[in-house]
Parts: sequence; structure tokens; C-alpha cells
Amino acid sequence: MEQITHLLDSHTTDIDIAKVMELLPGDWSLDILERFLTRALANHFHELLEGQIVKNLRKSENLQVRAELVSLQSRLTVVTDRT
Repeated sequence: MEQITHLLDSHTTDIDIAKVMELLPGDWSLDILERFLTRALANHFHELLEGQIVKNLRKSENLQVRAELVSLQSRLTVVTDRT
């Protein structure tokens, strides 16, 4: 049990929480897994929030590019024989 908890604690970011919970014996208490679960959930929420930030930054960039495109398309360009 000690080796398993050490492995979980040292590789928190690499391990799927749901898969761990399926594989562990049912008689283990949450106290044994508290450190792993706390760190794994914190990491999960960090990744979730980071993903939302990246998504919103990309949306903002997309809106800026679209606004620039509309601005460029609305310019009047005169083409003559010399230009």
C-alpha cells in the first residue's frame, strides 16, 4: 500500500484519477488517498481553467482578425490603367 501511495503521489499529473479509483481496492479509505486526490484535483482544475483561458484568448484573436478583415474589405480601391 505504501508503494502504491508513493507512486500516486509522485506521478499525480500523469495518472487518470477515474482510472485509479477503479483499480484501487474498495476497502481503502479516502484518508490514504487524500494527498493524491487533493493534488490530482487541483491539477485537473488548473488544466481546465488554463484551457478556458486559451480558448477565450483564441476567440478574442479571431474577433480581432475578423474586425481587421472587415475594415480592409470596406476600403475603396480605385484601379486604373496605370496602377
